[in-house]
Amino acid sequence: MSNCSLAIQILPQQTDQATVLNTVDKVIDYLRVNAKSIELSAFETTIEGEFDELMAILKGAIEVAGSHHHKIFTNVKISYDAEGQVLGIDEKVSKHRQ
Repeated sequence: MSNCSLAIQILPQQTDQATVLNTVDKVIDYLRVNAKSIELSAFETTIEGEFDELMAILKGAIEVAGSHHHKIFTNVKISYDAEGQVLGIDEKVSKHRQ
C-alpha cells in the first residue's frame, strides 16, 4: 500500500497525431521505468507510491513530454493520505477486470 495515487494525462498541443502518439509513448516508457506500480488506460495512466516519489516522477514525465514537443497540456488527479494509505489500483478495479 502507498500513501499516494496519481493519474496523469499528457497531451501535446497544436500538433499532428503522430507527434501526440510518439510523445505519449515516450512518457509511458518513462513511467514504466520509474514507477513501481502502473496502470494504463485509454485516457490516462495511473501510478502509485509515496507522495514525494510520485511528485518527482510527475515532474520527470512532464519534462520528457516537453523534450518531444514544446507545448504540453497535463491533467493530474492526486489521491493522498498524509497519515495512512490510499486504496491501490487493484483494490479499486480488480473486481471489474475480465
